[in-house]
Amino acid sequence: MYRWVSITLLVLGWAMVFAQDAKGVGQKIAPGSWIFDPSVLKASLKLPLETERFMLPVPTEHILKRTKLFNQDPRIEPITLTIKHPYESSIRKVARDYAASSYLTDALAAYLRHQPAGIYPLPKRLKLKKPLLKRVIIGHDALSLIDLGKLQQKLASPSHTVRIDGKKLSKNHHLTREFLAQLRPFFSHPAMTEMARQIEQKSIIGERLFLSRFARKMLRKHVLYRGLNCFHAAMAFQDPSLLTMSRTNLREERGHHHLMINHDEIWHILNWYFYEIDPEKSPLKYGDVMVFLDVPGAHEPTRPAAYPWIVHASAYLFNNLVYSKGSKSPNTAYTIKTLEEEWSSWSRHTDRLALKVYRKNYIHLGKKTLTLSRNDWLQ
Repeated sequence: MYRWVSITLLVLGWAMVFAQDAKGVGQKIAPGSWIFDPSVLKASLKLPLETERFMLPVPTEHILKRTKLFNQDPRIEPITLTIKHPYESSIRKVARDYAASSYLTDALAAYLRHQPAGIYPLPKRLKLKKPLLKRVIIGHDALSLIDLGKLQQKLASPSHTVRIDGKKLSKNHHLTREFLAQLRPFFSHPAMTEMARQIEQKSIIGERLFLSRFARKMLRKHVLYRGLNCFHAAMAFQDPSLLTMSRTNLREERGHHHLMINHDEIWHILNWYFYEIDPEKSPLKYGDVMVFLDVPGAHEPTRPAAYPWIVHASAYLFNNLVYSKGSKSPNTAYTIKTLEEEWSSWSRHTDRLALKVYRKNYIHLGKKTLTLSRNDWLQ
């Protein structure tokens, strides 16, 4: 009898622990700090730098692998071409735009018309807004008909190269100290020593030095798999181990990479290891997580929000620059963009775009323990 009572108490004890660990899900919480106009944001670091914008195409080898392997591995998203209504005239236009030569235009049109590789389902939001679109899968057998250069440009992602002027930075000792202080939680001691040395030598400082380890490794790269999305990129920028814990990556989505992070899962991570700041009062710092939300038009900022409204996340760098991945699609790369580009892009995909900002809780992150919930806007 004593044994069964002990087991019962043990089970109840673990149930209470898990219940506390998952607290917050479904709760109505105060709204916190909303930003509906990015012009109110302030940068704590305004570094002397040069940027250059360019379009980053999907590598040819990725196109070849995706057209060949998409029907063998459900995690690999196929290459598609979008056909609009009226379909016949759209097919002819797409064939003219992407055919490897004018002699192959009719053959490509026939391929698109008969859809030998099938039709790829549209995302739910596109089905609602543009029901007359369809996306035709491009199989490996169709690549001989297509100009791969044009296809690469169609799938290109905007990005920036960034170079910090170490000579100008070295003349501003206060700015140099603040820059190194903000980077310190994200870098090892040898990396920080190298950064300080480059500034002292008045060198040009590129992405190799000022990006965190994951961001530096993945910058301007594409992945084959569907699911490694903006939420994953923003969290991996902070600490890749956040994405491998069972209590943050709560479930594996079928047909997606196992490290995919959903809006509910990024909320869990933010709730445990970050705290919200008011970006109208607190200038943005290196590493801040910028969370974009699609807010219903009738919603008032004084009322609780819902975590399914989260549509995008970026990691803030300095000046007006952010690090992000465009979506869960392998068409998008890990890139550096401007905040204005991020805001403009997501304004087109949302009814009413809002922004919240979260900062890492350095004290608790190393121990990976449950921290005080400072999220005051989700339900």
